[in-house]
Parts: sequence; structure tokens; C-alpha cells
Amino acid sequence: MLRKELSRCCRTAIFVALAATAVSGCLSGGEETKTEETSPIEVLSDNELTGSVGDGPVVGAAMRVVAKDGSVLLEFESDGAAGYSVTVRTKGKNYPLTIDARDGVDLVTNIAPDFMLIGAAREPGKKTVANINPFSTFAVEIARELPGGVTKENLNIAESHVIRRLSSGLSTLAESSPMSTLIDSDNVAEIVKSSEALGEAVRRVRDLQLRHGRQATGDSVVQAIASDMTDGVIDGQGGERTDARVSALMTVVLAQVLLESMQNELHVHGADATALLNGALTRIAGSDLPIGLADLPVTRAMLESVRIGLEAILAVSPDQKIRELADALASIEEGMIASQTRTLIPADYRTTLEQSLSVVAAGDEAMISTVNEISYVESTGATPAPIDDTTLPANSAPTISGEPAAEVIANSLYEFVPSASDPDGDPLTFSIAGKPSWATFDAASGRLSGVPGDGDVGIYGDIRIAVSDGTDSASLAVFSISVMAMGMGSVTLNWLPPTENEDGTALTDLAGYRIYWGTSAGNYPNSITIDNPGLTTYVVENLAPGAYEFAATAFNGAGVESNFSAPANKVVQ
Repeated sequence: MLRKELSRCCRTAIFVALAATAVSGCLSGGEETKTEETSPIEVLSDNELTGSVGDGPVVGAAMRVVAKDGSVLLEFESDGAAGYSVTVRTKGKNYPLTIDARDGVDLVTNIAPDFMLIGAAREPGKKTVANINPFSTFAVEIARELPGGVTKENLNIAESHVIRRLSSGLSTLAESSPMSTLIDSDNVAEIVKSSEALGEAVRRVRDLQLRHGRQATGDSVVQAIASDMTDGVIDGQGGERTDARVSALMTVVLAQVLLESMQNELHVHGADATALLNGALTRIAGSDLPIGLADLPVTRAMLESVRIGLEAILAVSPDQKIRELADALASIEEGMIASQTRTLIPADYRTTLEQSLSVVAAGDEAMISTVNEISYVESTGATPAPIDDTTLPANSAPTISGEPAAEVIANSLYEFVPSASDPDGDPLTFSIAGKPSWATFDAASGRLSGVPGDGDVGIYGDIRIAVSDGTDSASLAVFSISVMAMGMGSVTLNWLPPTENEDGTALTDLAGYRIYWGTSAGNYPNSITIDNPGLTTYVVENLAPGAYEFAATAFNGAGVESNFSAPANKVVQ
């Protein structure tokens, strides 16, 4: 993604304008000749296009430069630094050019991007920066929805809408342009983290839709939000491709994603991606950056987006923890960094919001409309229409119970299914926060199951399972699962300390022992050194069931080691 400047051969683009010259004068008949002019002939010119590519930085993406009429001018791949540099020869009438990227490998997720990335070169030039990221993607899609389509003017309008409502942590690039500013060591952390945050918001909206039985892709989410944002507001009231439910989900999902980003603990595909983001930065830009992920400031746009999301949640699902979270947000100031915000936000904010997102995802049309109205009112300052709730029947909250097992042996099945019911007979949807990486979860039944492997041994905490009837929700107490290693045995070894060397002389500088063992005779791949010559017993632990052979040696102060002792054999049950 960070562009490394290379010396290049200079190309000079020559523009030639031809016109017919008319001579006016008097003819014998006294009539004046008419001047006939022809339009300038537009010629081909070279434009060197460069830019970064990424949701997270993307290498090996299949890329195209496409003319305004849809014709493909060039095909190529993004490079190993998640960038590109190509020269395209075309006419000025073909601008704006769009540059799209598919497939490749996202260096944060290690898979292909979840939606097509698009950028644009707005006008001809000798050298143009056209970054390909989620911000440019939304801008191009919004421009397509505006009268006149993808023009330079519409791209400018669309980018301003994106920066105001979807900036996701952009600071310096919000003032310059995430689409056309050269990415260097000063802003690479900013573009990587903010791009990943916006991309993750798209993924979470998609996944919430899928979890509740609705069709969705990353591309369909981008297109629906872009269609809604032609007026710069996410309120479910946009163009033909607008989906009101997608708009409502984006409003509340952004609150969760941006709170994570403020804490510098952005989760991607359910796990904290901070280490992966740092690894991607190191690969494309090196480790010695003047501004790293933890140095990026909270922006005013981030605070506003989180505030709108929390207000929308409170309007449809009042919860004391959400109110406490909103109060905590009020103490965060623009310009703070992660080390400062972590002391202000409740530790369980992710779990709290996870439940709220599920409530909205399962909500009826009235709930979706309320979320979108709150988004519109809070974004524009308009006066909300009065809500008549006199005809709405009172809702009874669902109940959930069950005691999840606290332990499981590695390579064994773990399974837990909660019991849940609703007094009104409403359909129920389950959600989970803190799901272990080795487990799967069924949103229809609440079943949590999986077979952890040997590499999954450890404690998995902060797990919470909740159920929602679309209006109210209930949850089990937070619980943990300990993955235990397969039962292991131990063997106790005893020996007499040696008193003389092999040549019969007295041993005066005994320094210690080495214990060797293995599962076949005479083959000892395992060993332990004991630097205490006074010990005469040792317990070898964590032995899997099987037959073992042990041998010992002694060594002196000079490091000279004896031959193996006679072997000792033991079967571990």
C-alpha cells in the first residue's frame, strides 16, 4: 500500500490541436465569406496511474482500468506492497476512469476482499494518484446514483458524503482526500486502520443479514448504503437500491466498530486484529513508522457516528448498559488516543453492543423505521415526527436458561443448547458474543458446539449467549470454557550419584545430570538437564499414555558427559 518511489523514465505527453483557418475578405460580389471552424482533434495521451489497494492491504488483486463508456483499457495485478503503478493511454473524453480490484489476498484477513474495491481518476493528467479502498468504493457507487452518473463533479460530492458519514477514523486524509492523496509513511497507518474499520462494518452488516435468513453479500451492502447516501445521510430513504434494514444495521454497527477502533482493538472476523494490522503495516511499510496504529486520534466524525448509533439503539431497545456506554462516550474528546479511551469505556462494551445488534437485525419494520429516523434526525438536526405508540401492544420479554459446561477435553465434543421461550409466542433468534474460535454457533437454536484441538488448550472467557424476540432480549450470565489437555501421566526416576570417573579416579567436580527418554529402545528425542549435582530424583511429567524408555548421564564441571546409564522402562497408563 505504501508507494516506494522508483526512478522512472520520463514521458512527455504532447497535445496537438488542429483547426482550419478561414480568411475573411471582400469578394467581387461584395459578399463576405463565412468563417468555418472545426473542433480541436483530441489525441491519445499517457497518464501514469498510481495508488494503494486495500480494505486491509491487498496483494495480487486482479485489477482493471475502465473508461467512462465501460471499455476495459488495461488489466494488471496489485504488487507485493499492496499498490500499483501503470501507464494508460487514452483520450480525455474517457475520464473519469474507474479502477477496480477483485480477488487477491488481504494481508489482514489472509483471504480475498469481501467486496469489489473501486477507485477513480477524475481527470486527465501526466501522473494521477487513484487509491482503491472502501472510501473510494463508496464514493464511486454514490456517484453512479447521482444525476449524470460518474462525473468529476459527482465524485467530488460523493467523496464529501463519505468523509462526513463513513470516515471511520480518517483524520489528515479527511482533509486532503482518501481517494487521491499519495500514501506514505505518515499516513499509511491511518488509511490501513480506517479502511479496515469501514470494511469490517460492511462485513458485520452482511453477516447479521445472513444470520437472520436474509440474502446479502459485501457488494450488495455497499450498493445499498451508497444508494441511500446520495443526500449524505444514512436513513433508508435513498435511491432504488436502498434497503432500509441494511441502512439501520449500518447505523448501529458503526457504533460498535468505531468504539473498537478508538480502543485500538478492532475485531475482524470475530477476533482482535491489532497484531494482524501491525503485521500488514510492517510488510508494506516497514516497522519504523512515525505514526502507528496506537497513535491515531479519535476524530469528531467517529464520536458523532458512535453517538448516533447509540441513540438509535436506545430508541428501540432501552438498556441501562447502553445508557452507561453513551454516558462514557461523552467523556471522550476529539484527539484522544487509545491509551486514554481505554480507561473510559466499560470493559464489556462489545458484549453489550453484540446483543443490541442482534435485536435490530431481528427487528420488525417499525423498529427499522425508528432506527433510520433517529439516524436522519441526529445527522441533520431535523425535528422528529411524533410517534404514536398507543396502538402498539405491550411486549413480553423472552426467557433463557441453561448451564454451559465449564470444561472440555481437547479432541472431544463440546455442546451446549440453552432453553428459551417467549410468553407472546414470538419467533426467537439467538446471538453470541465471545465465541471460541474452535466452535460454531446456530442462531436458530442457540447451539454452541465444536471439537477443540490440541492447539486450542486454554481458557475462553467472556462468552455470553442471548435470545431476542425482535423487541426485547435476555441473556445467560457470562461464562468461560476451559479446554483441557488430554490426561497425561508422569514417571518418577531415582538414581545413586556417581563417585568416580571411568578410569577409577575419584570424581570431585560432579556438576549435574541429563535425563533422556523416548518411546523406542535406544532412541531418546527428549531430554532435560539438571544443574544440581545434589539431586537424586526427578519426575518427568506430561507424558501421554504409552511405553517409555529412560536413560541418564552425568557431567562434570568441564562439561564432559558420561555414557548412558542402563535403561529404565515404564508404561504410562
